[in-house]
Amino acid sequence: MHSDHVAVEAMRSAMDQAPMRGRIVIGEGERDAAPMLYIGEEVGDGQDDSPEMDIAVDPLEGTNLCATGAPDSIAVLAGAPRGGLLHAPDVYLEKIVVGPRARGVLHIEASVEENL
Repeated sequence: MHSDHVAVEAMRSAMDQAPMRGRIVIGEGERDAAPMLYIGEEVGDGQDDSPEMDIAVDPLEGTNLCATGAPDSIAVLAGAPRGGLLHAPDVYLEKIVVGPRARGVLHIEASVEENL
């Protein structure tokens, strides 16, 4: 899908300008032939004095929402010092995103009923 491609290329371009020696440890594309930031891909400016980072990405969460013009697609990126993120290429991770008023109130392990 073109929206996936654009999201990946925008994220890659932004990360390649960042002062880091990053490595994608959780990416997307391996299973569904989508354009991807692939696991093991090196990103960042690569300068010797830049910090080494692990990066987890989902450049476009909600591809179908984006494709239909619906709201609520997001770009997801998490970073940590090298070795700080679980290398989990074959695991789907649950995500929950909330606004500031719900911070500390909603919990990923709670049921929908409890969170509502």
